[in-house]
Amino acid sequence: MTTQKKPTKILGFADNNYREYAVRWYHHLAALGYTEQVVVAVDNETSEFFQNLSTTTRGVKWEILPYPPGIGRKYDERGYRRQIFGRRWTYTFEQLRQGYSILLTDVDNVFLRYLAMKEFEDIDVDVFHAYSTSYPEYVFKDMGFTVCGGMSWLRSTPSVINFVGTLVNKCKCRDLVGTTSVPEKVCRNCMCDDQVVLNEMLWKGKHKGGPKKLSKPKSNQDYPWEGMTGVSNKTKHRIAIWDRNLAYRAVMPDKCPPGNWVAMPLYVDRDKVIDEWYALCGQSLKDR
Repeated sequence: MTTQKKPTKILGFADNNYREYAVRWYHHLAALGYTEQVVVAVDNETSEFFQNLSTTTRGVKWEILPYPPGIGRKYDERGYRRQIFGRRWTYTFEQLRQGYSILLTDVDNVFLRYLAMKEFEDIDVDVFHAYSTSYPEYVFKDMGFTVCGGMSWLRSTPSVINFVGTLVNKCKCRDLVGTTSVPEKVCRNCMCDDQVVLNEMLWKGKHKGGPKKLSKPKSNQDYPWEGMTGVSNKTKHRIAIWDRNLAYRAVMPDKCPPGNWVAMPLYVDRDKVIDEWYALCGQSLKDR
């Protein structure tokens, strides 16, 4: 059994557009019984917002991302988002190196119930991923599945740090590690579509050999549901993918997925996603 160095931190990243979602996410997790969650403010505006909250009843635990985006959202929306993706993995890499295991999650993911992080810490698995849908499509068609860039649990071990370090390198973000002041060009170059990079690593990179390939999907809606396990060819870290009912990623279903813990439903207004998911799953909570 692997020994934990430090407890798990639950990290949710927020810029100025997502700061209210982050507040809602933080307090929603607290209401479920979580105490490990931290909001990471990715720009100075958001940092000031959370600093002001810290003296009110809406205060949250938060940290500042030490390397703010080099491209503003209004100048390049896609590039801006890809900078956030690269930077959140860079920050996760640094946290792993400090001994924290990490639950990386988007602040618009909906947590339905409390699930102790110790349940992951005490299992002989080093990384848990959540299934995604069919993106990137070329990986999905060949591998039979994809995993989410915004929902993973990662154990602080040398093998996982190596794995995440490879992702950081592929995002051209390694020069940001350990510093708060780097040339503007380096800041601008740190960006990637992390879901593409992560899935390509599991598909044809040196880390393939983890979860096995599945049969070719019949359509873009032909998703796997049962969890899988495997081992990275390169680092030998133990990989698992959560059952899709447990960590749900797809369009809104007709009924609540059995045993659901967290949901990332597609095509739902972020302002309404918690209410809509609880309307769907409220009865299942009463029946437990």
